[in-house]
Amino acid sequence: MIHQFTRIFYTTGEFIIMAMPAMAAGLLTSEAHTLKISLHNKLLEERDDERGTEIDKFIDYINGRPFRLSLFDMLPLNYQLPLILLNICITYQIYIVQFTKLY
Repeated sequence: MIHQFTRIFYTTGEFIIMAMPAMAAGLLTSEAHTLKISLHNKLLEERDDERGTEIDKFIDYINGRPFRLSLFDMLPLNYQLPLILLNICITYQIYIVQFTKLY
């Protein structure tokens, strides 16, 4: 019983360590979104037309090139990555169980 609890605890820790880079990438994405919101607020408060035009151009630049990280251009590096990996693991576990029943 204790050995099984230790194994579950170790596996959970490894899964959290594996998911930490994706969580950090998700935080970077949310920071970029926060920057965009603060730029919009600054644009509403700006009285100078020239500076407002520059802020608007920069907002368009940010919107045209959103901050996204991906793994092999297939898996997004954000908060969804741990759930995607868990989904893949569970799916393949189901496949393994089904194929072992055939033989």
